[in-house]
Amino acid sequence: MWLYGPSIAAAQKDTLDYRIIVDLHAHFHNVAGRVVELAVGGSSADAETLLSRDFELASEKLIAAMVAWKEKIQAANESAMR
Repeated sequence: MWLYGPSIAAAQKDTLDYRIIVDLHAHFHNVAGRVVELAVGGSSADAETLLSRDFELASEKLIAAMVAWKEKIQAANESAMR
């Protein structure tokens, strides 16, 4: 898995940003799983509601946190290069 694998440095995995992203990522997948369960279970209207509300919000929060984390890492790397 990309989030838990060796592509992310151990030092980064020890940050608050990383822990927040792990939590947001887990929540995103939980909501996605509920959407699928509802859709497969025949509750397509409920699935669509959850998709357009909770799933969209979970996705937006995760993406925003990942972008902010990436920018923070890039800024730190640029400062270290000076």
